[in-house]
Amino acid sequence: MGLLQGSWKLQGFVTLLCCCSALFSCSTAVTNPNEVIALLSIQQAFNGNPPWPSSTDPCDSAWIGVTCDGTNTTVTSLVLSSMSLKGTLSPAIGALSNLTDLEISYNTGISGPLPPELGNLTQLTTLSLQSCSYTGPIPSTLSNLIKLTFLALNGNQLTGTIPSGLGALTQLYWFDLSINNLTGSLPVSTTSPDGHGLDQLQKAQHFHLYNNSLSGSIPPELGGTTTDRPLGSLIHLLLDSNAFTGTIPPSLGNITTLLFLNLMNNNLVGPIPQTLNNITSPTGTLQQLQLGNNHLNGTIPNLSALHNLTLIDLSNNQYDPQPYPSWLNVTTNLETITLQNSSLVGQLPADVLSYPLLQVLNLADNGLNGTFTIPATIGGNLSLVSIQNNNISTINQLSPSTSFSTVQFAFANNPICSPTSFVKPQYGCSNETTALETWSSPYSGQNSCNGMSCPGLTLNPQNCTCADPLTIILVIQQPSFSTITDSLMGLLQGYLYRGLGLQSQQVWITAATFTDNGRVNVTILFFPFDSSTMLDQATVTNITSTLEKQDVNLTYVFQPYYLAFANGLTVLGSSSSLAKGAIIGIVVGAVVVVLVLAALTIYVVMLRRRAKKLEEMSKPFASWGEGGGDNGEAPKLKGARRFYFAELKKATDNFSESNEIGAGGYGKVYKGVLPEGDLVAVKRAQKESMQGAHEFKTEIEILSRVHHRNLVNLVGFCYEQGEQMLVYEFMVNGTLREWLLGKMKEPLDWNRRLQIAVGSARGLTYLHENIDQPIIHRDVKSANILLDDKLTAKVADFGLSKLAPDADEKQQHVSTQVKGTLGYLDPEYYTSQQLSDKSDVYSYGVVLLEILSGHQPIERGKYIVREVRLALDRGGIQAVRPLLDPVLADIPMQNIEPVLDLALRCVEEKAVDRPSMNEVVKSLEAILAQNPRDSAVTFADTTSSQNPTAIYDNQDLLSRGNDPSFQYSGGYAPRDVEPK
Repeated sequence: MGLLQGSWKLQGFVTLLCCCSALFSCSTAVTNPNEVIALLSIQQAFNGNPPWPSSTDPCDSAWIGVTCDGTNTTVTSLVLSSMSLKGTLSPAIGALSNLTDLEISYNTGISGPLPPELGNLTQLTTLSLQSCSYTGPIPSTLSNLIKLTFLALNGNQLTGTIPSGLGALTQLYWFDLSINNLTGSLPVSTTSPDGHGLDQLQKAQHFHLYNNSLSGSIPPELGGTTTDRPLGSLIHLLLDSNAFTGTIPPSLGNITTLLFLNLMNNNLVGPIPQTLNNITSPTGTLQQLQLGNNHLNGTIPNLSALHNLTLIDLSNNQYDPQPYPSWLNVTTNLETITLQNSSLVGQLPADVLSYPLLQVLNLADNGLNGTFTIPATIGGNLSLVSIQNNNISTINQLSPSTSFSTVQFAFANNPICSPTSFVKPQYGCSNETTALETWSSPYSGQNSCNGMSCPGLTLNPQNCTCADPLTIILVIQQPSFSTITDSLMGLLQGYLYRGLGLQSQQVWITAATFTDNGRVNVTILFFPFDSSTMLDQATVTNITSTLEKQDVNLTYVFQPYYLAFANGLTVLGSSSSLAKGAIIGIVVGAVVVVLVLAALTIYVVMLRRRAKKLEEMSKPFASWGEGGGDNGEAPKLKGARRFYFAELKKATDNFSESNEIGAGGYGKVYKGVLPEGDLVAVKRAQKESMQGAHEFKTEIEILSRVHHRNLVNLVGFCYEQGEQMLVYEFMVNGTLREWLLGKMKEPLDWNRRLQIAVGSARGLTYLHENIDQPIIHRDVKSANILLDDKLTAKVADFGLSKLAPDADEKQQHVSTQVKGTLGYLDPEYYTSQQLSDKSDVYSYGVVLLEILSGHQPIERGKYIVREVRLALDRGGIQAVRPLLDPVLADIPMQNIEPVLDLALRCVEEKAVDRPSMNEVVKSLEAILAQNPRDSAVTFADTTSSQNPTAIYDNQDLLSRGNDPSFQYSGGYAPRDVEPK
C-alpha cells in the first residue's frame, strides 16, 4: 500500500511539474511517469542507490546509468554495473518495457532471485547480470525475450535446471550460464515438452556452461548431422567442470566452426570419437581440444587434420596402453601438450622437443621408457618438459654443450634419476613441482618515479601520477599460451586501451597468474587521463559495460574472457546537473547546495577511509599483535594469496553450518566457493586458539614453500578483523582414515592402497629432502592423508611442523616439546623430546600398518605395532593374517609380506634403525612394480542420489552442499579436529 501511495504522489509530482511550465520553465519532454516510478522502486530495492534525485527527470537530467530515446520520454538502457550496489533486483524492472540494454553486473552485494518480470522486457537485445549473488532458478519467462542477442548470467549462485524455453531465443550469439549451481540435463527440442531446446540456438557462437552441476549425457542433437547442423555458427563449446556422463557424441564433429572444445572434469566414458577430426572449416580449424579428467578409454585417435591446434589436453583418463601420438608433430601450431596419466608406453619420438611453438610438454605419470632425446635445436618458446613418474632409462642430449637454462626439465621418479644411475642428469631430478606461473609488471621494479609516493592512492608508474584506479580482474578462460611474457601482456594492454578508446598510460596490467583450473587471472588498473584522482562514473560504466559485453576484440589468444572482479566506484552523488531553467526555483537551488556540501563531506570521508584501507593493505601484519604494535612485514609467500575477511565470508555463505566440514579444539573448517568457481577449504581459528602474529606468519611462510603433487596446496590466508584463517585446495574424497574405516561405500583394493602409500611417502620425502630447509611434519597419521578426486594421496595439516636442522649441522635433531597424536608418536622422541625426520618415519610406519589392517593404531587398548610383533613372534607371517583387513583376504601373503616388513622397519624403537623416507619410497615403488595394476579399480557412481558416501567431484559437492541428507565426511581436519 505504501508503494502505491508513493506512486500516486510521484505521478502527481510529475504532473504538477509539467503543468507549471510557465512559472518554472519545465522541459517539454517528460519521462514516462510509470518508468520513473519503476526506477525509484529499483533504487529503493538497492538500498537507496544509485543516488537518483526524485526531484528531477531521469531523461532530462541524465541520471547515472540511465539512457533514454531521442524524444527523452522512455528509458532504453539501464547500465548499473560495478557500482557496489546492494539489495535485490526489484520486480518493478518489468515496467521498463522499452529497454534494449540491461546490465547490472559486478555488484556482489546484489542477491535474491531474478524476478520473472524480466520477461516483460521484450525489446531487450542485451541482458547482462554477471558476477553478482543472484540465487534461485532462471525464470522461464526469459523465453519471451526473442530479440535477445547477448545473455550472460554467469558468476552467480543460480540453481535449478536450464529452461527449455530459452531455445526460443534464436537471435542469441552469446549464451553464458557458467559458474553457477545449475543442475539437470541440457534441454533439446526433441525431448522437451514445449518443443524447445538449446539445439535451436542456430546463431549462437558461444556456449559457456562450465562450472555447474549439469548432468546426464551430452545431447547428440547439439551436433546434428553433416547436412543439418543446428549449431552451425558455434565457435566455443565449453561444458567443462560439470557432471556429464555417457560418451562424447560423434555428432560434435559436425560443428565444423568450433575453435574451442572443452569437456574436461566430467564423468564421460568411452573412446574419443574419430569424427572430431572433421572440425575444420573455411573460417578455421579447432584450436583447443580439452578432454582431460574424465573416464575415457580406448586409444587416442589420429586427429592430424586439426593442424591449427594450439592446445591439447587429454590427460587423466583410462586409455588402453598406447604409444605417444606421432600425429601431433603435424600440428605445428601446438603450444601446450598435456597427456599426463594417459597410459603412454614405449619410447618418445626424437623430435618431440623440436615442435616450433611448443611451450609446455607434460607427459608425467605414464609408462614411457627407453631413451629421451634432447635435440641440438629445440623450440624457442619451450619452458617446461615434465616426464616425471615414467621409466626413462637414458638421456641422449645431441649437443651436450648447449645450455637449456630457460627450460625446466622434470625427470623425477625415472630410472635415470636413481642415485645409482650412471646417466643421472645434472638437472630435473628434484621432486619439487613447478608452482603455477605468475607474472608481474616490469614497471613495478624499474620505474620508481624518483622515489615518488602516493599516500592513500596508487602510483601510476607510466606517467608518475597518483590516483585511485578502477581495478578489474580479467579471467582468460581458454589461454592457448602456457608462459606469460612481457610481450604477451603488452599485446593485451594495447588491445585494451585501443578497444576502450583510452590513452595508453591509462591502462596498466600489474600482474597475471595461472589458476589451478588452467585459466589466467589478469589484474588491470584503469587510471584517469587528466589530473583527477578518480575516473568519472561515465568512464567506469563504459569500461565495464564494453568488457562485459565482449565488445573489445582481444583475438583468440585472450578470448573468451570474463570479469571476475571489478571494484568500481562508490557512487557518492548524482552526476547530473539541474535541468534547463529552474525546475522548482530557489528551493531546488538550496537543496542542490546542501547536497553538494554533503557530497563533498562524504567524498572527503571516503578518501580518508580509502587511504586508511590502502595503508592497512600495504601492512597486513601492522596492528594485530599485542597492544596493536607492528609485527613486521607481510609473510614471504610463494604462490599463496591474501584473502580479505569479506571474501571468505561470502565464499562460505557467512560460515554457515551447512558448509562446515570439520570442527575441533583449534576451530572449524568450512567448504567455500571462490568467485571463479573453485572449491576451497577454509580453516578458521577460534579466538582462544589463535597464534601470535609472528607464529602465524611463520606457519603460512612454511606452508607456502611446499609445492608437490602429494602435499595439500595452500591457496592463501586471511589475517584481518582479528581472524586467522588458512585456505587450502579442497580434497573431495576425504581422509585415508575414513576409507580404511569403511565410511566410504567403495573399499580400497590392494593396488590402490599401495598407490596411496607411495604417494604419501613421496610427499614426506619432499619435505625431508627436497626443499631448502627441510621440514619435519610431526603429525603424520591417516587422518592427515587426504585424497583428491582421483584418489591421489596428499599429506595435509602442517600446524605442528618444525624446520629441521640443516644437513651440515652437527646436531641432527630438534629439542622441542612433545606434540603429535597418540598411537603415532615416535617412542624415542617421546622419551627424549628430541625430534628428527625419523620421527615422521615412525608415524608413517604406523600408517602402513593401518593400511594393512584397516584398524586405528589403538583400539580397545591394543596397540597395532605390539599386536603385529606378538603375532609374528607367535606364528610367523601366517599368524598376521587374522589382523589384516578382510578386504585383502584374496591377496597372497607373499605380496603383503614386503609391505609388512617395511612397516616394521619404520617402527623400530631406535631412530638409527629406521630407513629414511627416501628409502621407504624406493622400497614401495619396487613393491608396486611387482603388483600389476588392478584393471577392476573403479570409481563409485557419482550420479547416484542413493550413494551419499561415494566419491564425489567438486560439482557434486556444490550441488549437495545444502542438502540436509548429504554429509561430506572429507578432510581438512585441523589438528585434533574430527569431521562432522
